[in-house]
Parts: sequence; C-alpha cells; structure tokens
Amino acid sequence: MYTKFVPVTTLLVLLTLLGGCADSGPAEMHYGEDQCAYCRMNVADADFGTQLVSGKGKVSRFDSIECLAAFELTNQDAQDGSRRWLADVNRPGTFLSVDDAVIVHGRELRSPMGLGLAATASTEAGQRLAAETNGDILSWDEVLVYVADAWDVRR
Repeated sequence: MYTKFVPVTTLLVLLTLLGGCADSGPAEMHYGEDQCAYCRMNVADADFGTQLVSGKGKVSRFDSIECLAAFELTNQDAQDGSRRWLADVNRPGTFLSVDDAVIVHGRELRSPMGLGLAATASTEAGQRLAAETNGDILSWDEVLVYVADAWDVRR
C-alpha cells in the first residue's frame, strides 16, 4: 500500500506546485461591468481596456493606457514583477504584452481618458495609426513620462 501511496502523493504535490506557476497572461474583461482601478470609471471600450497582473497574480483593470500608466506611477506594487496588457485597437478584446505592443500617441485619437493613447500589434500598424491621427510612436517609458506630465502624476 505504501508504494502506491507515494507516487499518487508526489503527483498531487507536483500538480499543486505547477498550478502556482500559472501564466500571468491577461484575464477576462467584463466590459461595462469592470471598474477602472485608477479612475473608477466603468471599463467600456474593448479598443482601449488594459490590465496589470501583479507578480502575485492580482488583476487590476483599466479603461485606458493612461490610467494604467498613472496607476503604475503611483503604486510601487504595480512596478514589481507585474505584467501589463494593452488592448489591440485593431483587434478589440485582444491583448498585447506591453513589451510587444506598439504604442501610439495620436493627437487626433480619441481615447477614453483623452490623452490619445492606443496600442497595436506591429510597427507597420503603429506607423499607419500615427499617420492617421497626427501622432507618434512611444515606448512604455515615454508613456510614463507623458502621463506624469499631462496629469501631474509623480512617483
């Protein structure tokens, strides 16, 4: 009996440990129901909704890239081991890692919080969106600086 118990117990322990290593990918969004963790407005637009998944797996949802950036600027916990997910404006409801996204600041782009930020999946799509909206492509660090200046948000 002991020899049958050890492999089963070992398997259960391994499955439990692997379950703790779950992907920290984007969680499901409930547009019209989820509340922005920064500004408290409802997350309503699948073109712009974003997420931050903490190193511990806590999901914070936002109605715009600018709210995610402001949240990161004002919350130390948001900076440690967190993953940021941005909506692909060309494929609403699809998320891109901030590391893979091309972020556009379009002066004529209407984002929910008014700073004209959107994300796309490719450089070509980003350049096209920037041209269409009189904009520029920004890095995540440039987004943080832009939001900090525009909203007077400091770390």
